[in-house]
Amino acid sequence: MNDKEILVVDDSRLHRAMIRSILENSGYRVMEAPDGATALELLNRHLPDLVILDWIMPDMSGIQVMQRIRSDSFLRSIPILLLTVRDTRLDKVEALSLGADAYLTKPFFPEELIAEVEALLRRSFSYHPLTRLPSASLLHAEVERVLHQAAPVVFAYVDIDHFKAFNDRYGTPRGDDVIRFLADVIQEAVKRVATHRVFVGHIGGDDFLLIAHPEDIAPLAHEIVTAFERGIPAFYTEGNRAQGYGEFPNRRTEGNTQHSMSLSIVAVPRTPDLSSYTQVGQKLARLKAQAKRQPGSTVLIER
Repeated sequence: MNDKEILVVDDSRLHRAMIRSILENSGYRVMEAPDGATALELLNRHLPDLVILDWIMPDMSGIQVMQRIRSDSFLRSIPILLLTVRDTRLDKVEALSLGADAYLTKPFFPEELIAEVEALLRRSFSYHPLTRLPSASLLHAEVERVLHQAAPVVFAYVDIDHFKAFNDRYGTPRGDDVIRFLADVIQEAVKRVATHRVFVGHIGGDDFLLIAHPEDIAPLAHEIVTAFERGIPAFYTEGNRAQGYGEFPNRRTEGNTQHSMSLSIVAVPRTPDLSSYTQVGQKLARLKAQAKRQPGSTVLIER
């Protein structure tokens, strides 16, 4: 038995039993969900190393479940293998473009399934390819580790406001430059002001997680915001920079809205009610929702 756990989501009990048997015979631990709602419920309590997801299911399709996973900052880095009877080239393109990491058509041989699973788990999900910061399994493991230690610790979430609008307007390569810039800003801030060890992880997209000593989090947040706001104008066009903002379509109202990218940084201390990575993420997400309602860069630290 190895330490990798796989969530199998399929509405067919027979298919789940077959996949479970194949995986367990290769040493994997297996969780099962008969539908998308149950899968998402499980993911809120426990984080597997891989999700195997059937495309065609009643109520919520595999694609819909996958989109929910990819839209969640604390779940999005989980690798997903999509299983389906749909086998056209367009089906495969659609699945991969919407967030699947791999695609396997039914029926399949056990060796095919294991080969796909091993290939996904071998990939560098431990470090984010864009920033080379710890991600996915390393990030989860570090959170779980410090949750079970006695030393005081704070979990901090760093997110860029209005990033999607910038990315849509200027393009993904430019957006990637901004993400790398923020990663550099965070790491330089740690070097300059932190007096204790700080763990910096890249959850995915424009989302970062810091694990720090309570004494360090306020000065760190201030340093990160200051350096980010000093450097971010360089990423806009000269015209937008001269005006001091980016102008993008506003999806909520007609016309354009004027704003520049800023940061939301929220932090919560470890408390007795936090016992898992998922619970940490849920608590930070609630605080982030408050921060996002404030204009400009916002720092919220729960004492």
